Amino acid sequence: MRGGHPSDRLLAALLGACGAIVREPLGERTRHQVQRIRAGRRSWVLKTYRRETDEHFAHRFRREERVLTLLAASAPGLAPALEAGVIGTDQAFLVMDDLGVGAASLHRVLSGSGCPIEPLAKAVAALAEWHAVTADLHDLLAAFCQSIVLDRNDRETLARRHLLALRRIGVELPAAKARSFAGRVIDPLLESAPRVLHNSANALNFVVRADGSVALIDFETISLGPLEIDLGELAIHPAVFGRHGLAGTAALYPGDVDPEALARAGLLRAIDSCGALARQARQDPDPESAGKLDRRARRYREVAIQIAEEIGVDDCGIPAA
Repeated sequence: MRGGHPSDRLLAALLGACGAIVREPLGERTRHQVQRIRAGRRSWVLKTYRRETDEHFAHRFRREERVLTLLAASAPGLAPALEAGVIGTDQAFLVMDDLGVGAASLHRVLSGSGCPIEPLAKAVAALAEWHAVTADLHDLLAAFCQSIVLDRNDRETLARRHLLALRRIGVELPAAKARSFAGRVIDPLLESAPRVLHNSANALNFVVRADGSVALIDFETISLGPLEIDLGELAIHPAVFGRHGLAGTAALYPGDVDPEALARAGLLRAIDSCGALARQARQDPDPESAGKLDRRARRYREVAIQIAEEIGVDDCGIPAA
């Protein structure tokens, strides 16, 4: 933990009061910081929100706290259980149940050999459960889904993510398995009624426990919208697109999809991600964190160059190295 900042000192005081210590960071530090803490034999996950990195920190904190509280009562096991929440003028903290030894993000599981279909199917089932639960909680959650500033993903952006998600599933799985998977778990999900959306339902935010069950995390960006686009980020991190992997996967796509249009969508996403990560790297005062962000930005730049070459696009706004 970095010393000197007021929120660091407050956090140290809170941990000291309950006899807990920070064991390790979880994931890369971006807008919020997530750490594993331990007291005796018990461990929790601590999420820190700061005004200095997010002017809307209080809104995001209250939004996630409300969702976790409701899910604990309505769908135990779908998300980490909320243990405590503390908010001040410039920072807020959530303490959540640790999902256990051996838990890993769906991204890590899918990045392994063979791209097993079972964890992916369970993640989609967890997303379907989220939709079913939030249908009953719609009125309670609607007030937390109205901020245009926070939820700035428009329908076109989310629809593009949906297509890219199916694209990744098709690339990772053999064509026959991909079609079967789409028919068994994707199609029913797309045919359901609109629900409260989890706008960050990407492979990093599904956690596969050691027993194979799947939990969903990171509820600060929920919004209202049509369900057919909510599958969008399930399986697209990291995103590598282009025409080379499209053969044999057309049955996955909803409606008529132009492969080149899909590749262009991937190009735009890679360019946007490269620019955003590069800006974060320049603004991050921590050299180690800035270095990680810069490496990710460079990777997305490589992806953008690859796609642009494949589809013959020049001068498309790829950021300079």
